[in-house]
Amino acid sequence: MLCYLPFLGRVHLFDWDEINFAESAREMLASGEYTYVQINFEPFWEKPPLFIWIQAFFMKLFGVGEYSSRLPNAICGVFTLLSLFWIGKKEFNARFGWLWTIAHGASILPFLYFKSGIIDPWFNLFIFLGIYFGYRYLCKDDGKWKHVLLLGMFTGLSMLTKGPVGPLLVGLTGGIFWLVNWKKGFSIRIKDVLLGLLAFALTGGFWFFLQILAGRWDVVMDFLLYQVRLFQTKDAGHGGFFGYHAVVLLVGLFPASIFALGELFKKGVSEQLSSLSQIMKVCFWVVLILFSIVETKIVHYSSMAYFPISFLAAQYLITREKWTNWQLIILLFIGSILGIAVSSLAFWPGIQTYLLENVSIKDSFALEALKTEIHWGGYEFWPGIIILLGLVFVIWKRNYFFQSSRLIFGINAVFLFLTLTWVVPQVEKFSQGAAIEFFESKAQEDCYLVSFNYKSYVPYFYGKVPPGQSQESKDKFWLLMGEIDKPVYLSSKIKYKDRLMEVQPELEYLYGKNGFIFFVRNPKKAR
Repeated sequence: MLCYLPFLGRVHLFDWDEINFAESAREMLASGEYTYVQINFEPFWEKPPLFIWIQAFFMKLFGVGEYSSRLPNAICGVFTLLSLFWIGKKEFNARFGWLWTIAHGASILPFLYFKSGIIDPWFNLFIFLGIYFGYRYLCKDDGKWKHVLLLGMFTGLSMLTKGPVGPLLVGLTGGIFWLVNWKKGFSIRIKDVLLGLLAFALTGGFWFFLQILAGRWDVVMDFLLYQVRLFQTKDAGHGGFFGYHAVVLLVGLFPASIFALGELFKKGVSEQLSSLSQIMKVCFWVVLILFSIVETKIVHYSSMAYFPISFLAAQYLITREKWTNWQLIILLFIGSILGIAVSSLAFWPGIQTYLLENVSIKDSFALEALKTEIHWGGYEFWPGIIILLGLVFVIWKRNYFFQSSRLIFGINAVFLFLTLTWVVPQVEKFSQGAAIEFFESKAQEDCYLVSFNYKSYVPYFYGKVPPGQSQESKDKFWLLMGEIDKPVYLSSKIKYKDRLMEVQPELEYLYGKNGFIFFVRNPKKAR
């Protein structure tokens, strides 16, 4: 809690995902329409509403902004770690619960996601709990009806959070686990199956039924077609090589991934852990293989694998007594890259000058972004120094496996917290700071706001676009060329400057900053 809750609003929300979801929540509050998700006050069929509802709830309590948008995931982080400790203690002992909690919470991507405003932390928690209670139903004799009820409920909540991938992962993991162990004669009763399906339908299906009853068949069909397209095409240009997610998980789950590798291919664990360990391995391979096949490659697609990886890391830490040479090599390699990358910020002015004078950068937007003036406080490089010194200490104390293996998680947590607090707010200025600054300045003006030649949700959220604008005003071509009734403020990238002014001579160039250019187009009657 001390790591996740502080400084959530220190940096602006990031395009696309963070601003996308936060804007949908803001539009729920602004329009009073809570039955479906909107963007620019038009139906947004890519996501179900549960996470957006949670964000809207906190925005209602604390106001629209970065803190309220990210607070749901900080709370999810607390619930997730408590769940891991409770399950670890219940299935093995308190020591295992602590190790699982630490391995999960202090690794890179889980830590970052619990301080973000994206859907996946809640989505993954629901999937994990669905898998866990499915495991309890198959392997334990106590409270079977409760376990299948919770299985259906949490699987349904995953459906309501992000869509059919949740039930797919629960079903594939449970189905493969059952096939591998079918000789054990798991008891599956028809009445339990019906109870689980009922719980799933009530939690996961009611919103879809609500859309159908309201006559919004198009929203449901567009949603389903979008899910299929993600599997078949490289959506939004997010492609990658087959092993993309293997690399993401190895680096992104540092340092838990280093220990998990030692358990992933090993056979023979304690009888108490064997079934749970097996279903965690099945879950890992299902996620890795499925999303390696999927054409769209986005970092968080494989984020459900964080749970089995941290479990396997805890299993290694509780059953092993020494480092292996390959673990130390990977530890040094990944940790050093992280540390050097951040600590090198101490020399950023020189690095920036060198890049501008000696490296040929053909992309004009990237070149102008690189020229961004950053006023460093002089302490931003310290997180990198901390992790580098920590690596040295771990290598020095490598013969004391218990102390050194636990220490690296603590060092990594400190590194991540300080980097997010000190470094990311500065680095963000390179990517979107100028655009956010511009649209924030127009939030109180009666005008139209639009980004042109690049996709962005910044104008809507930071420009606080109100509901009730005409349908034609949502057409970018009309805003550029049509008979407008109030000023249009337009943002684009510097490489499109000449082309835009050629196509529409009425545009008045305001200024350019960090690769972005800004125009105003006034209605004729105002001239």
